[in-house]
Amino acid sequence: NGRTERRIRPYATARRGFLFTGSVRGGERLAIAFTMVDGRIILGINPEQYLVDVISRIESGWPMRALSALTPANWLAQKAAQ
Repeated sequence: NGRTERRIRPYATARRGFLFTGSVRGGERLAIAFTMVDGRIILGINPEQYLVDVISRIESGWPMRALSALTPANWLAQKAAQ
């Protein structure tokens, strides 16, 4: 129970701020951002490092057919192999 409480604490404390996201779409974007960051933390990936790397690869013309290589699990395996 304590582990679960620690995992949801950031969301519970930020709940008041969610009231001021500006719009429903803003709230959806915030939920996506929280999901992306928290999912990377659970996998043991530094979210900032992952997002900077993936976004820069996509900006530089990463082929759409190779997007599966940028999923968190594949990205982590690729980094471990380096």
